[in-house]
Amino acid sequence: MTMKCVTCGRLTEFLEEGLCRACWDAECGEDKTVPVTINTPLCKFCRSAKTIRYGHYLNYPRYFCKACGSKFSDNGAMPYSQYASYIIRYALRAGTSGMSLNQIRQEIHGRYGLEPSSSTVHRWLHKYMKGV
Repeated sequence: MTMKCVTCGRLTEFLEEGLCRACWDAECGEDKTVPVTINTPLCKFCRSAKTIRYGHYLNYPRYFCKACGSKFSDNGAMPYSQYASYIIRYALRAGTSGMSLNQIRQEIHGRYGLEPSSSTVHRWLHKYMKGV
């Protein structure tokens, strides 16, 4: 819909508060285009918001922290861990139910399509079940 600018009287499509594009830009002194912001996660290591996209790995986006220089994936894993915390929790529940390390590995592969080694599963059980 074409309307008349309240300042210069031109007929135009763009009207912001009744002004054409030229009058709007002249009035505020700058172009009013909205910058596109991409939400990036906080750094896993220093919790800084100064992160940028840095490619991808195993279908997960990778990020680089400009504050501390760390590279990380936003895959739900804890720092210095390749596997998401819900996979580790599943292995801990399976371990407390009496399943063997090999059975836990096979269950994780069947459910999530990932293949942690037996030593990795053993390390999880040893590290997170000290008090049990």
